[in-house]
Amino acid sequence: MNCTEKGGRHLLQERREAFRFIKENAKIFPVEKMCKVLNVSSSSYYYWRKHPVGSRQQTQNQLVSHIRRVHTESQCRYGSPRITDELREQGVKASRNRIARLMQKAGIRSIIYKKYRVQTTDSNHNYPVAKNLLNRDFTAEKPGQK
Repeated sequence: MNCTEKGGRHLLQERREAFRFIKENAKIFPVEKMCKVLNVSSSSYYYWRKHPVGSRQQTQNQLVSHIRRVHTESQCRYGSPRITDELREQGVKASRNRIARLMQKAGIRSIIYKKYRVQTTDSNHNYPVAKNLLNRDFTAEKPGQK
């Protein structure tokens, strides 16, 4: 089986990774041969060399910087729904799913506090019990006696 067929695509998943590989090994191997082996065109490699960051990547980087700013302004408490609402108020258009995906990719997480849980009294303890100074008697033989 040829390396560039089915299994070979998992070796270098994205084209950018293939381009980085070609750039790192350009002094060792000819660029055209590496492009042929990695199933990318040499013209797309040279275009990537000239324009390393695409327009979509630039907009994503800008959006991540907006997300980081809102996240730090909220003292790291806002999650993707609130950040989406805040960015919409500021005029930045993006869906909640996209913001959630970018937050996950950038490692931005909201601080989640545990909800307050009522703790009941622990009657099975070995601590000393206070004396009954008022001599109160709560025992009754029938209901409604005391």
